[in-house]
Amino acid sequence: MQYGATTCTTVSQCNDNNPCTTDACTSGQCQNTPNTAACNDGVACTSNDVCGAGVCHGTSNCPSGQSCNTSTGMCGAAQVSFGKSTLSGATLVHPTSLQFGPDNKLYVAQQDGLIKVYKYWIAAADIDGFRLDTVKHMESSATAIFCNAVREYARRIGKHNFFIFGEIVADDQTLQHYLGRNSRIEGTNERFPSLDAALDFPLYFILEETLKGFLNPAELRARYERFKTEYADHGEAGQYFVTFIDNHDQMARPYRRFMHANPFPPQAAQAIGYLLTSQGVPCIYYGTEQGFDGGGDNDSYVRECMFGGEWGAFDSRQRHFFKPGNPIYKSIAQIAAVRQGEPALRYGRQYFREISGNGIDFGFPLDGRCTLAYSRILDDTEALIALNLEAVPRTDYVTVDANLNKDGAKLTNLLDPKTRLSVETCGNRRAVRISLAGHGMAILRQV
Repeated sequence: MQYGATTCTTVSQCNDNNPCTTDACTSGQCQNTPNTAACNDGVACTSNDVCGAGVCHGTSNCPSGQSCNTSTGMCGAAQVSFGKSTLSGATLVHPTSLQFGPDNKLYVAQQDGLIKVYKYWIAAADIDGFRLDTVKHMESSATAIFCNAVREYARRIGKHNFFIFGEIVADDQTLQHYLGRNSRIEGTNERFPSLDAALDFPLYFILEETLKGFLNPAELRARYERFKTEYADHGEAGQYFVTFIDNHDQMARPYRRFMHANPFPPQAAQAIGYLLTSQGVPCIYYGTEQGFDGGGDNDSYVRECMFGGEWGAFDSRQRHFFKPGNPIYKSIAQIAAVRQGEPALRYGRQYFREISGNGIDFGFPLDGRCTLAYSRILDDTEALIALNLEAVPRTDYVTVDANLNKDGAKLTNLLDPKTRLSVETCGNRRAVRISLAGHGMAILRQV
C-alpha cells in the first residue's frame, strides 16, 4: 500500500500522516506499510484502539445490549442490519422488535426498556388499560412477559383491574391461545397470564350482516354455543372478548362503517344495544353514536374527524360533530344506563330464545325478517332482550325461562317502564307477547 509521493530521496517525503502505516523510502520509492500499532480513533465509546489494514479501530465499551455510534461517539440501542445472518449473531437482552430510528437506521427494541416506558405512562397519565395492536405478529412469550410485567406494576401502584386486550384477527380457537394463562414461556413449562381479552373479530364478521337481516341468525347462535365447549364457564366467557360493530381497521370487507349507505339510523342504536346487552366487553368506536357513515377506497373514510379544528377530512374543518341531542346518541345512552343498573346484562349467561307468530309453533328464526331474542340469566334473575330486525312493526311470542317466570308474571320494559307484559303459558312453555316498532328494542324483566 502506498500513500503520499511515489518517488523520494528521503523518508520525510513519504509521510502520509497516517499513524497506522509505517513510512519508508526504499530505492527511491515511497512505501507506506500498514502496521498494528496502538492508536486513537477519536471515538469516545470505544477503547483498546489498534491499527489494522491501515485504519484505526476501537472496541465498543458500551453496556451490554447497546452499541457504539461511531458518528456521535455515544452508546445507544443496538444497531443491526435487516440481514438474517446479522440478526442471528446479535447479542441482545430480550429483543422484541425491529424499529427504524430517527436516523432511518434499523434498531432492535429492548423489551425491558419498552416495559419501563409503558410503566411510566401508567403512572404519569393514570392509564387504566392498554390495547395491544397486531398481537398475532408478536412472539407469544414476549407478549406474555410484557403483559405480566405491566399488570404486576399496575397492581403494585393500586390498579388491581388494569385491563389489557389485544387485536388478533383470528377464529375462536386461535384466540384462546392468547387469553388467560395460556402463553408458555419459551424454553420452559411455565405459563404466564397474557391478555385479559381480545377484540371479538369472530363476532364482528357476522354481527352486522345478522342485524341488517342479510345473514341467518343461526350463525350468530352457533358462535355463542361454542363458548359452552371452549370455556369451563360459558357465563364467564364474555369477559375475554371486546365486542364492537365499527373499527378503525377494516378486515376482509370494504372500508365502510355500519351506517354507510344505510337509510335506517335506528339500526345503529340497535347494534350498540346488542353489544351493551350481550356477552362481552362492549366497545363503541367514536362516531357510531353520531351516525357517521363513511365509506370509500381507503381507511381515511372510516376515520372521520369528530372535532375538525384547523384540520379535518371531508369538509370537517371548524365543524363540531359531537351532538348529545342526536337520536342515536340518546338511545345508546338510555340503553347504557339500563346496563349499568342490571348485573344480569353484565355478568349473566346468555341464551337465544325461540319465537312464534301465533303462540303455538315455536322455533329459532330462519332468516333476517324476525325478532331476535335472547336472555341474560344471573342467579334467579332473567333479563329478556328483543330486537326487531325489520323496518316495520312486528309482534312475536318469545320464550322465557319457565322456572323463573310464573304464568301471569309481569315483565317491565326497562326502556319504557310504562309498558308491562304478562307471561303466558303456551303449550309446554312460558312466553311473552312482544310488539316492537321497526328496528325497535325491548329489555324486559320482573320488577
